[in-house]
Formats: sequence, structure tokens, C-alpha cells
Amino acid sequence: MTDSLVLTEVKGCAAYVTLNRPPLNIITIEMLEQLRDAVTWAFDQKKSLVVITSNGRAFSAGVDIDSHEEEALNYANDVLREILIMLWTNEIPVIAAVDGYALGGGCELAMSADLVVGSERAEIGQPEVAVGSLACFGSSILPRKISHSHAMEVLLTGKRFNAQDCYRMGMLNAILPTEDFAQHVEEYVSQFEKLSPLMLAKTKKSVIVGDVPDRVAGVMAIDKISREEVTPSFDAKEGMEAFFEKREPRWRGC
Repeated sequence: MTDSLVLTEVKGCAAYVTLNRPPLNIITIEMLEQLRDAVTWAFDQKKSLVVITSNGRAFSAGVDIDSHEEEALNYANDVLREILIMLWTNEIPVIAAVDGYALGGGCELAMSADLVVGSERAEIGQPEVAVGSLACFGSSILPRKISHSHAMEVLLTGKRFNAQDCYRMGMLNAILPTEDFAQHVEEYVSQFEKLSPLMLAKTKKSVIVGDVPDRVAGVMAIDKISREEVTPSFDAKEGMEAFFEKREPRWRGC
């Protein structure tokens, strides 16, 4: 895609989606629509991962609606919800790379990823409560992402949390140097190149289907994936053969 507000490209084992409205990547309705298309494109590439990153000095400082009329706000929420649901439910794992602020809708977007890495200057928060608003999606995402008490601290205080605090709370999986951050993100992503794209996808799918109140039903659903989608696959057989033959596996992703 060539649209300027959201960029896309394939690098190595990942499809990259880059927010491109520097310096703060304030998300407009037009940008949300482009982001929805970009995320759809990224999953369609069938790579090992989707990586969401940004240009500028912020991942995203939040959503800015040109018109604050109720209709515009509702439409923006509808589109953002579509995007977040795609990130939650698609089998392909998602990594968010947070450099600078990830606030409000930017926080909700980042926290919807399966893995989140941040720069040393990353600051993450849900400031809605401080301006008389509700973090609609953050209220659902954060208690699943981090502990209940940490989620409530983020949601009820409206504070920004620095990279070290975010790592301690579980909002960041790793802190990477701010200088040459994009390069460090690519290095982080490269660790997945040696793994089977199929097994990465089926691992995420297993976590999704197993996350149900009935633990027995969840385990049975995961077992079905193992029996029907993993064990018969080429990559499952190749993995075992490579292990016993003491060589690197040659994955096909099927």
C-alpha cells in the first residue's frame, strides 16, 4: 500500500504495518480506515508475524476525531473495534513496537498485540478517566493482558507509565534501546525466523480457543487442534525428523 497515513511492507518473516502521521501519530478516522485495510493486508500475506510500528516520536498519542459529534465518535469506535478484534482473533501472532507515547486508543492498539516491545522512552497509559471519558476497549484488554490490580491502576489513575514500570507490570515483553529502535525491533523479530509459521499460528489459536471459562472444554478444543491441524502437518513431521537427524528444519508452513 502507498497511502501515507499507514505504510505496509514485508521484511523477512513478518508483514509490517507502520503508523505514519508523525510526530505523534494522532489517529484520525481516515487513518483508522487505512489501518483497518493495512491490518487486513498484513494478515493476508500469511507470514509468521504481523508487526505494528510507527514513524515519529510516538507510537500513537491517541485518537483525534475531527468532529466530536456523537456520530463521528461512534463510527471511530466501530472501526477501531474491528481492528482490535482482527488482532485478537487472527491466528497469526502480532507484535507491537512502541516508541514514545502509546496513549488512549494507541495504548489499546498496542495492548491488543500478542507481544509488545518498547523503547527506553516508551510511555503507556489510558488517560480517558482524567478527561471524563471511558477507555472502552482498554477496560477489556488490560485485565486480560496484565494483573487485575495493575489494570485498575492504569485505568483508574489515567497516568502515563514509563518503560520500566510497563515492563514490571507486564505491558512490555522487552525494552529495546531508543537509538536505532527500528533496527532493534527487526533483530527481535528475527528470532522467529527459525520457527515454523504453522506452529506459531497454531500456538496462538490454541491460546485463543483455550481461553474459556470451562477449562475442560478449552483443553478438548486445543487437543482437537493438535490432532487435526498439527500432527498431520508437514512441519510436525519435519520438526521431528530434523531433531533426530540433528539438522536445521526446513519448514513449509503447512
